[in-house]
Amino acid sequence: MKLQLAAKLDQQQILAPQMILSMDILHLNTVDLESRIEQEFMENPALELVEETAESSPPEQESPRDVEVQELFEVLNTYESRYGGEEPPRRRVAEEVGSKHEAMLNHEDRPET
Repeated sequence: MKLQLAAKLDQQQILAPQMILSMDILHLNTVDLESRIEQEFMENPALELVEETAESSPPEQESPRDVEVQELFEVLNTYESRYGGEEPPRRRVAEEVGSKHEAMLNHEDRPET
């Protein structure tokens, strides 16, 4: 009597009924797909057809470039509101930080060596 241990690797692809149905739908052309959709609406009373109007359509989405340009304009507006005007930016920053920072700005620099 001979004892033997063996391992077997097997791979199978099993398609679920939903996968088979979706594959069938993907193979349909436009006319057949429209007729299939109408047939489903007739057979299933829970489904209802809602047609989009111009008012109910979703607003156009901004492209990433438009979003980036908008962000750059916001940064520019922030910079102009913070540092704009006739007053030098260094003075304006000093006022925001406080009198200690302004005292440091008014101090003489070290002499060059």
